[in-house]
Order: sequence, then C-alpha cells, then structure tokens
Amino acid sequence: MRFVVCCDIRRAPEDVFAYLERIDEQPRTRFSLVPPPMGGGGAPPRTVGTKHRELVQLLPAVRTEVWAELLHREPPHALRYRWEGGYVNGELDYRITPTRHGSRLEHVMSLSLEGTLGVLGALIRQTLYRSIVARLAGIKGELEGRQRFDTGQHSGPSNSL
Repeated sequence: MRFVVCCDIRRAPEDVFAYLERIDEQPRTRFSLVPPPMGGGGAPPRTVGTKHRELVQLLPAVRTEVWAELLHREPPHALRYRWEGGYVNGELDYRITPTRHGSRLEHVMSLSLEGTLGVLGALIRQTLYRSIVARLAGIKGELEGRQRFDTGQHSGPSNSL
C-alpha cells in the first residue's frame, strides 16, 4: 500500500522542516522518544537513529503500536522514517520543496499489512488516507498560524503575504 499526499504551506522550508523534526514537541500525545544507542549520554531526539513509539489507529476499533526510526535527515528538504510493529511495517518520507509562496510538503508512505490485517486492507487504506490528509491539514494550520506552534526558526516568506 502506498500513499502520496501533498499540501502547500505558506512558510519557508526551514520552518516546515523544523516542525516535522520536532516530533517530541508537537501537540500530539501518542509518542514517546527513545534516544539511539550512541556511546555515552543520550543523543538529541532529532538525530538519525532516534526511535519513537506511536499508537496508530488503523480502523475505528483497531489500534496498533509501531516503532519508528529516523533513517535520514536532510535539512530543510527531507526526513525519512522506517516503522514496524503490530502486523504493520513501512516507511515514511517527508519531502519539502520551496514554492513561490512558501513550501510544498509531500508525505510519501508505504506500508505492508501482515496476518489478518491483510484481509482488511481496503478499509485500512481509506482510514489511513483520511488520517494522512487530516495530519497535513493540521500541520498546515499550525504553521500558518491557525493553530499555535513555535518552530524556533525564522518566519520565512509567508509573513509578507
């Protein structure tokens, strides 16, 4: 199963990237971060190798826990995660490109369903697609000021529009 969903955001790519990589500070409560095993003290939560646990709603009555690992970060253009667990495995790429009025965020997700979840594939596809669209709408709303989130970065070209 593969999903590609895009949205335009009136903020600079640096702002969008900063928001996405600060998963531990987003207004969502279903995450817990696990620093990567790097000798000595713990690594910052935004380094390659960082893992986080997330509860994912596959269907109204079906939730599963997945572990996601940050595989790649290329500020301010790309983040890639691999996730697995609960009969669901996949990858998620966030791609950010500059536009005339800000940025285009592309959410590319591939996943495979194992076991009995495979039978429910069509229903899960619909539920996940709606969830992805809602997620991008929420990101857009927060970054464009309809909801509050401070990226800690500069405000970019969107403030002049």
